Amino acid sequence: MTVAQTSKLEGQRMFVQGRIPSQWLVEQMPEAIWATDGALRFVVVGGAAAGTLGLEPDRVLGTTVYDYFETTDPTYPPLAAHLRALQGIADGYRFDHGGRVYSVRVGPVRHAIGRVVGVVACATDVTDLLTPSGPSRTVLDALRVPFLRVEAGSRVTFANAAAREAWLQGDPEGRPLAEGGPHFARLAELVAQVWEQGAAASTELSWPSSGGTRLYRWDAALERDPDGSPRAVALLATDVTEAAQAADASRREVDRWERWAAAAADVGSRDHAGAVAEALLDWLCALSGARQGAVRIWDERGQAVAVRCREGMPEPLWERVQSETARGEAVWLDTWAWDDARSLGLPANRFRRVLLVPISGALVAGVACLAWTDDEGQPEMDACPLVRLCRVAGSAASQALAAERAREAQERLALWSRLAASWPASGDPGEAASCLLSTLVDTLGLSGAAVYRRQGALWVRVLNAGDREPASSFPWEEGAARRVVASGRPEVVHPTAGDPAFTGQGSHGILASLSAGLDEAVVALESGPGRGFSGSELSVLEGLLSQLSALLRWARQGAAQAVEARRQRALLEETPVGVLLLDGSRVVRDATGTAAELLGLRAEEVRGRPFAELVYHEDRELAGAELAGLYAEPGRENTWTVRLLRTGLPWWAEVTGRNRISDPQIGGLMLAVRDVTAQRERDEELRRRLAQFQALEEFASALRWARTSEEVGPRVVAQAQRRLEAEHAALALLGPEGDSFTLAYVHGALDRLAGASFPLEGAYARAMSTAEAVRLDEPTEDPLFGQVVGLGPVLVVPVRARGRVLGALGVARRSGASSFSDGDVQLLQAFAEMSADVLERAEVVDALERAYTEVVLSLARAMDAHDAGGAGHGSVVAHWAEAVARRMGCPLEQVREVRWAALLHNVGKVAIPEEILRKPGPLSADELALVQRYPVIGEQILEAVPRFRGVARLVRHHRERWDGTGYPDGLRGEEIPLGSRIIAVVDAYNAMTDHRRYRVARGHTEAVAELQRHAGSQFDPQVVQAFLELLEESRAL
Repeated sequence: MTVAQTSKLEGQRMFVQGRIPSQWLVEQMPEAIWATDGALRFVVVGGAAAGTLGLEPDRVLGTTVYDYFETTDPTYPPLAAHLRALQGIADGYRFDHGGRVYSVRVGPVRHAIGRVVGVVACATDVTDLLTPSGPSRTVLDALRVPFLRVEAGSRVTFANAAAREAWLQGDPEGRPLAEGGPHFARLAELVAQVWEQGAAASTELSWPSSGGTRLYRWDAALERDPDGSPRAVALLATDVTEAAQAADASRREVDRWERWAAAAADVGSRDHAGAVAEALLDWLCALSGARQGAVRIWDERGQAVAVRCREGMPEPLWERVQSETARGEAVWLDTWAWDDARSLGLPANRFRRVLLVPISGALVAGVACLAWTDDEGQPEMDACPLVRLCRVAGSAASQALAAERAREAQERLALWSRLAASWPASGDPGEAASCLLSTLVDTLGLSGAAVYRRQGALWVRVLNAGDREPASSFPWEEGAARRVVASGRPEVVHPTAGDPAFTGQGSHGILASLSAGLDEAVVALESGPGRGFSGSELSVLEGLLSQLSALLRWARQGAAQAVEARRQRALLEETPVGVLLLDGSRVVRDATGTAAELLGLRAEEVRGRPFAELVYHEDRELAGAELAGLYAEPGRENTWTVRLLRTGLPWWAEVTGRNRISDPQIGGLMLAVRDVTAQRERDEELRRRLAQFQALEEFASALRWARTSEEVGPRVVAQAQRRLEAEHAALALLGPEGDSFTLAYVHGALDRLAGASFPLEGAYARAMSTAEAVRLDEPTEDPLFGQVVGLGPVLVVPVRARGRVLGALGVARRSGASSFSDGDVQLLQAFAEMSADVLERAEVVDALERAYTEVVLSLARAMDAHDAGGAGHGSVVAHWAEAVARRMGCPLEQVREVRWAALLHNVGKVAIPEEILRKPGPLSADELALVQRYPVIGEQILEAVPRFRGVARLVRHHRERWDGTGYPDGLRGEEIPLGSRIIAVVDAYNAMTDHRRYRVARGHTEAVAELQRHAGSQFDPQVVQAFLELLEESRAL
């Protein structure tokens, strides 16, 4: 980015901040306008006259005023005026450029807080006003500001309209300047100065106008004749009212922020939170004009560290005030209403407005509340200085609090140092406790210290330190000891004379519970005469009381623990569970005899070994992860199963580990080891049997509703393949002659051989001939399994029912897979037995269905022979119906159903009397109703065969019509099954082209026309189209 572009951006920033006029306004001015930054570098140029002065933006932006005037001499008037403006002083000058004379006014540009950040200047062309001939009166009268020309002796030779209007009376021309009134009299002094010094001068005067008094800057310059002799003085006024007002506002703003700086310095210098709050409240009232206010500061724990209120200001509800400023912003509230005032805890009808300002710091937070009554005037709405001052106060309070805490920490450190210098070195816990009490008394200057333990209804003193002794015992309910034990919190006793746990010599006492791990016990600490306890002393005592409690607990429990340790060691040696103790580096530090025996080693051979060496190599990662979890959390306990080594062989162990590193008696990781090998084998066998039972139950459930061999076979092989995790499964059925077998149902790798027959050879033949299971690990030599590359272990079992071999069930896994176990053999044999029972039942069902089907087909053929349609009608309809179904893209199973339905569509006519079927004339209403029943009768006949249930539905609806006027159910459109719609079209064509007793057969063309005519009313149009396309193709052949 170029320097000019950078300067332009700086100027835009100054526009946005409102410190100089907008660019649009600058461009509209007839003068030349420019602005600079603090280094007098041009950042804005504009105005109609800018080009005349050579102030083109592309040329001067980024350059400096020094460059423009080609000098750095600070006495050069134009440069001096700019430098004075940087010092906050407005100034002006004239200079010649291109034969023209320009009057320039230069002023400072200030920041919001009053700091000068640049200069703004305006140049006006005054050439015509200063030439000897001068501009015409018309031009000068058009000026809205006064212009005068005065000769020697202050006589006015010319006055424009604005000057004449300001003259008190009469025409000023030809009259002395002083006669125009007091304002013109002061101008006479300015003219005299110019005549005397021979140099331009200026002054500022208040001037009356129609809109009120305005402030004008009068510039006076000496006009000379061509020979250089002075001729007259030209006076030109410039209205600077707004500029002066802006300067006054700027001065007020500077004064305001200077007061804020003084306030910030004062508040920030305070070294105590209370002093910070006091100074903050005073300055907030001074800066805002409020006479009432309150301040509250609290630390990060929510405890108040300073509260200040002005006299007459009640303390507000700080929780409510805090919630109002929760967003961290100042909040103005109208509190004249009774409810609004009460919500803040302020009296009603007293304060008109309230300002809440949040206080925030690193360690503190708070709120300042300022209030104005109705007679105090309108408060200043700009809370920015107040908000910033509260931030300074937050920082100051945080620093003061941090310093106070640092002092307390230093005091505590000094106390700890003094205590450490005389700390008891005894190894006996009881003696150490007594020494600790004595050290506290000596170091802190206490009157005394004692420990009491409850024994029945009495408090009995067990330890004492100090010159005087309190009561050796006293009733349990007397004094504060009972309350301290009940609450678990220390209690300060003042005075001490009334409590039997103290001597009464000290001013304050502290009673604290020592009941952790003990019977009810308390410690009584009594301060020196005439003094209490400092915060540092209380903090140190709080830390020491837990150590005193621990010493007393250890002293009482030490002997019992030693006895218990010996007893537990003996018990551990006798228990069947081995115990290992690991140190922090996972090395066995100790081991019981049982643990060594489980590992096949002596105890001394186990000690010093890394635990990982005792773990089977495949389980070391698992064991390492479990140990890591135990080491990471003191006191943690976990149980897992892992294989350990005994004489180099793995065995299953249940390991229960517990982290006892923090226990000084143990200081390590305890592992309880138990041999669970036998239990795990029993569990594995139980899981295997349960899985086998579940597989049999699922297998039985899959076959429960299978009725035919087509339903049984696929389910048997699918279940066998999945349950035995095989690549291949097949059910082979023995041929009727007993010299071959057929792969009736295949699933998996050999599915391409489904339906193929093979000689009685290989694994299937052996299983069927020996009635025993056959296992092969490498099936490459088998005539059947050897046909597929990549098959591995093979298992084939016979399928027998009532002592008769029906076939064999075989499975094969991929090459490299594990061999079939005895459990696999048992499972597949169970599958075969269940399959045999179901297959035998399916054979019976198949035989019955075949017999019934033959009866139905016989009835259908008989009906074709006796019906008016003639023999072979059903076969012809079946042929064409099957062809149409294929043409329309029906699935294979649906095509089969359509063929059977077409073949048997008239079987229901067996229940219609023959004389009605052969009646040549029209049927009566009753006869017609009886005839229309034959599709329903046909459905009922076919439903008896499960495989014909879908066929029966097609037969029922083959007399329905596309428009819904058919029978028996009046179905419409696609509500009619597609197979029924196909049979209706083919049956109609066949009926029209066959010869009947009561009419002569129609020709093909006439029958086709009839079908087309009824397409969309009687027949499905798409079925008609498909059928006619087939007819045309067949006739073409």
